[in-house]
Amino acid sequence: LPNDKQVNYNPHPQDHLAPPFSASQSGDASNRPSSLLVGSFNLIATIIGGGVLSLPIAFQKCGIFTTTLFMLTSAYMTYMS
Repeated sequence: LPNDKQVNYNPHPQDHLAPPFSASQSGDASNRPSSLLVGSFNLIATIIGGGVLSLPIAFQKCGIFTTTLFMLTSAYMTYMS
């Protein structure tokens, strides 16, 4: 067992889960290190990244012709909407 002087006692163990900029500690969320633009960019990058990573398996399962046809159809439908 460690010595009592070496034990780091935290009376609120859930505090390590809260980030240092949380609204509960500062009273408002104005000092957050992120913004709506940064959050939107991260969300879009995640969606596009997941799509790009799934393309090889789509080509493997459906074939080059079918996957290319579906991609072109999807691009056209996106353009027209």
